[in-house]
Parts: sequence; structure tokens; C-alpha cells
Amino acid sequence: MTTVSATNLQMPEERSLISRLAIRFSAQSRVEGLLFALVLVILLISVVLPLGMLALRSFQSEELTAFTLANYIEIVDNPRLLHGIVNSLLIAAGTTILSVFLGVALAWVNYRTNTPGTSIFSSLNLIPFFTPSFIGAIAWTLLASQNQGLLNKAVIALGASGPIFNIYSPTGIIWVLSLFEAPLVYLFVSSAFRRMDPSLEEAARISGAGLFQTAATVTLPMALPSILAAALLIFVTVLGSFEVPLVLGIPARFNVLTTELYAMTSEYPVRYNMAAAMCVMLIVAAGLLLLIQRKLILSRDFITMTGKAYKPSRVDIGRGKYLGLAFNLVFVLSAVILPIFALLVTSLSPIWTGVIRPQTFTLANYLYVLTDFDVMRRGLKNTILLAIVGATLGTILGTISAYLVFRSKMPGRVFLDVLSGISLAVPGAILAVGVAIFWLGTPVYGTLFILLLAFVARFTPYAQRSVASSLIAVSGEFDECSRVAGATWWGTVYNIVLPLIKPGVVAAWLLLFIMIVRELGMSLFLYKTGTETTSVAIYLLMIGRPSATAAACIIQVVIVLSIVMILRATSRKDELML
Repeated sequence: MTTVSATNLQMPEERSLISRLAIRFSAQSRVEGLLFALVLVILLISVVLPLGMLALRSFQSEELTAFTLANYIEIVDNPRLLHGIVNSLLIAAGTTILSVFLGVALAWVNYRTNTPGTSIFSSLNLIPFFTPSFIGAIAWTLLASQNQGLLNKAVIALGASGPIFNIYSPTGIIWVLSLFEAPLVYLFVSSAFRRMDPSLEEAARISGAGLFQTAATVTLPMALPSILAAALLIFVTVLGSFEVPLVLGIPARFNVLTTELYAMTSEYPVRYNMAAAMCVMLIVAAGLLLLIQRKLILSRDFITMTGKAYKPSRVDIGRGKYLGLAFNLVFVLSAVILPIFALLVTSLSPIWTGVIRPQTFTLANYLYVLTDFDVMRRGLKNTILLAIVGATLGTILGTISAYLVFRSKMPGRVFLDVLSGISLAVPGAILAVGVAIFWLGTPVYGTLFILLLAFVARFTPYAQRSVASSLIAVSGEFDECSRVAGATWWGTVYNIVLPLIKPGVVAAWLLLFIMIVRELGMSLFLYKTGTETTSVAIYLLMIGRPSATAAACIIQVVIVLSIVMILRATSRKDELML
């Protein structure tokens, strides 16, 4: 008797289809494997080896003659260092809470409600992120310092017995950091809100849920991946924040982790090994946070976009739309209008005394910065070059990494996710020290290329998480249907995946561009004469010429805003969240 198997009963067309699919999926695995190897090698060279150098130094004595745990023991035994760590945690927690509240509220008001003026505020709310945080700190010293602050002088003129604001305090640090970090949350969460299926909220409203109950039980939970990603980035970023605590904390004798690290690496005797030990402890803590975040995200289904067509709609919040408008106005006033006004009047004043005298206004400070200060001219050219190239490379690497982690079946994708996020845990200054030590003695050291390497290593994880938040919201059904229909792996990615996540990719590029332009800490550690950035030039001016510093700040902000406007003019509204 002849046995007939199920395979033998298959039609030739079926066998042909199965064979073609098997070949395509095999080709897909090969391509993803090559991309995985490429990203892994780049991460090893740019991140792991420099940090490995730091880890090695953390276990060595200052003389590099023996391995020891003395550096870690001293951290625990040194009250000043422990106090700095506690202060950093307090600042990071306070800033995360306030900036997440501000960013989520602004995103909800502008993209899920019928609040008037959202087309204007959607751009204005992102302006603080264009400005380096240390420029914001400088601006707020002009506004809220007790002696020369414009706000304190205003309230005294209105009858107050004395100054009521004190920007040189922990509260002042949290306030300034929150204003300039909230746009990051806004950027992340806006993408999720804009692409959310409105039928989910409509079903909740039909079931009897009120406006705020729907927002709390449907809207916010569905945007949780973006909120968690933004909150983690804010917390780790603020732990490594250097510029604002330097400007506002040192005068108040409020030291944090990064100012202590700066003291160790800039004051004699230099203690790189102790700084490395503190950095390793921070990396471990941030790594645990990354794992917790990933577990929270992957344990639930967050798909908010499917193959079903729908038209995004906004919720009518009645008279509450005027409260939303007022909330937008207060944020823009605090984060945009007042700081820029303070910088502008200071830049036009020959000598800043805290009193506005229009009759003495002059453009001499701008002429000095643009014509006589060679460092600023070089810094402008170097910064634009580094920002364009660095943002492009970082976005490409971040997009590939996000796809491999959240879309592929690669067995090492969890490891890649953790590896790509390591640099988030490292203060920029300390990563710069590791990069400098690793490349010391090579032709790369002291060039723009070493700055580019450091910037790409530092900021690529931000692009990865920005793109990942869009990828998570897109159903895998699109990929499967495309492949079953006969598309190749690259055809599916190019024609299906990339168009759907394009807003997230463009936002990632813009995010990296801004972050490179505003970076100061890494630049201070890595620059040499001829490789200065605009942030370094402003820092050098800040030491002795406050009015010229304000002029340089205005110039930098104008340049960045001009580039953003060009991007907006050349992109469709749905491609750029501005």
C-alpha cells in the first residue's frame, strides 16, 4: 500500500508559495543578522570600550599601581560625596515629576482637546528644548537672582518688602531643569497622542466615563510606553546634568553628583579613578531602571494603530479649553518669553545692573561676538557641522537598533537594547573622559572627529527610544501582510514601516540636532584650540562678560530656530511635530 503524506497532497502553487516565503524569511534573517553585527561593533567601539576603560580605572589606585576597592569604600565613607548623591537623586526625582506633568499635560491639551491656539503652541512649547539648559539657567539668574533679578525688582516696585524669588536654590534648579526638559516629554507623548485610535476614547465616553476618567483610564495608559521612556530619560539625564547645577547650585553651595565629579577631574590633585567609581555606580543603577522600563512596556499590549482606517478627532472639553489655553500661556511665558526677554535686554546693555535703560541700548556686544571673538566664529562652524553629521548618524543607528529590538526575532535583541542604553546612564563629562582616555595618543585625539564620536555615542539612545515609541504603536500586521504579498524585507521596511514611523524618525533627528547644539559638558572635556563649539565659546564669555554672553546666547537660539523653521517649511505637517 502506498502512503500519501500531507506534503504530497499540496498543490504545486502552494509548495511554490511556501518555498518563496521560506527563502524570503531566510534572507530577512541574514539581513537582520548583518545589521545586528554592524550596530554591535559600533556600540562596542564608541561606548563599551571607553566605559570599560573607566570601569578599569575605578578599581585602580590613583598611582595605577594596584587594583583596589578603595575608591568605592571612600564614596560610602565620604559624607560630602554621599550628600552630593542624595542631592542628585532629589533633583532628578523632582525634575522628573514636574517635567512629566508639564509635558504630558501640554501634549494632551494640544493634541487631544479643542483648546484654541494649539497650532501655534505646538511650536512654541518646543522652543525651550532648542535652548541649551545652561543658557536657560543664565536667563533665569537675570530674572530671579535676589540682587539683580528683573522679577524681584518688579515685585519690589509693586510694594513687596524684599525679593521673593531665589533662583540659587534646589527649587530653582528643579524649576529651570523642568522647563527645559518638559519639551522632551511633550515630544515623546505627542507622537502617541496624535496617532491614537479615537474609537478607544469614544467607547469609554459611551460607556459613561467622564472626560478626566477617560483620560486617566484610556488615553494615558495607551501612551504609557512614551511616558515611561520620557520619564526614564529625564531621570537619568538630570542625574548627569552638569550645566544648571553648576550655574545655580555652586553659588548656593548645593553640590550634586556631577559638580563633585567635575571637581575631582579639574582640581588638583585630579582623581579620575574616584570619578570613574561614582560613574560605574550610576551606570548600574540606570541599567536596572532600563530593565524595569522594558519589562513594564513588554508586559502589556500598547498597539494604538491598526490596519483599520480612522480620522483623528479632538475631545470637546467645554469651558475647560480656556484653562488649557491659560496653562499653555503660563508655560510659554515662563520658558520662552521671559528668558528670551531677559537675555535680549541684557545683550543690548553696555553693562548689566538689573535695570533696563533703553536709552543706553547698543549692538556693540553683538559686533564683538561676531567680528572680534574668534572662538565664537569657529564655534558656530564646528557646531553646525557636528550637529548635522552627528544627528544623521545617530538617527540611522537609533532607527536600526529600535527595529532590531522591537520588530525582529533576533535572539540577542534584549542585550542590544540594554547595550544601546548604557550611555544614557553616564554623565556626558564622564563619557567624554572615557573617550579621551581611549583615543589618547591616536590621530583622532584633539580633533572634531573625537567630538563626533562622543556625541553619537551619547545621544544615539535618545533616537532609538524616540523611534521605538512609534514602532510599538504600529501593529505588526502591516509587516506580515507585506511579506505574504511577496515583498522583500527591504521593500517592507522601506514602503511600509518607515513611512508609518516617519514622524518619529524626523523627531529623533531634530532631537539629536538640538542636543548636540546645546551640549556643553562633553565639549569642555574634549575640545582643543580650533575645535570649540558655540557652547564652549559662551562658557568662556560667561566668565567675564555677561552682556556679551547674552548676545552669544541670542545668536545661538536664532540660528537653531532658523534651522527648525527651514525643516518645518520643507516637511509636511504630519512628518514634523512642530
